[in-house]
Amino acid sequence: MSQERLDEVGAKFASYPQVSHCYRRPTFDDWPYNVFAMIHAMSRDKCEATVRKIAAEVGIDDYAVLYSHTEYKKERVKYFAKV
Repeated sequence: MSQERLDEVGAKFASYPQVSHCYRRPTFDDWPYNVFAMIHAMSRDKCEATVRKIAAEVGIDDYAVLYSHTEYKKERVKYFAKV
């Protein structure tokens, strides 16, 4: 995607409630994608439907979808812990 469209496309991705993270990434010879968005859904089908909807809205037809295989437990940072 062109650098000129990054802010527009990123803002559109980030406007969806299913998107928790959206940011610009560097491209590489074997990875040409420069926008990353983390989409949360209850099923793979729902995730892919959201991806298709966003892609159609911003006019993107070349994208890759990566899926998490492991969900790690999130914990709050403990700034002051009793010893």
